[in-house]
Amino acid sequence: MVQRDIHCLRLFAPKGSKRPIGIVGLSNITAFFKTATLWYVLGDKTYTASGHTTHAARQLLDHGFGCLGLQSISAWAVEENTASIGIMERTGFRRIGRQRRCHRLGDRYVDRLLFDLLAHEHQRTKCTKTPNH
Repeated sequence: MVQRDIHCLRLFAPKGSKRPIGIVGLSNITAFFKTATLWYVLGDKTYTASGHTTHAARQLLDHGFGCLGLQSISAWAVEENTASIGIMERTGFRRIGRQRRCHRLGDRYVDRLLFDLLAHEHQRTKCTKTPNH
């Protein structure tokens, strides 16, 4: 994934630590349309509700809109994943729809909630330029 221009991945760690606890990514980056899809995974669940994932997502959104020049970033969450929905809401995403019964959890199918954020809606914190994305 890191060798293709359609992905931009970042590990994140608690302040003052070099031990990664999760990853955030922009995938399906399309230069012509200036779009991408945001996703994230918190690997170390002892940091749940600590704000680290939200902070990492904000930084990657800054990079996507500021440095990559994206105009629209989309995301989705399973309807019962309130933690992920909260991250999207705190980072400024707007709910735009629902994909019905398209996500399998065990033996059940659940809905995905769809979100997007436009460049002019994003509240930038800063842009950290990196040589490779």
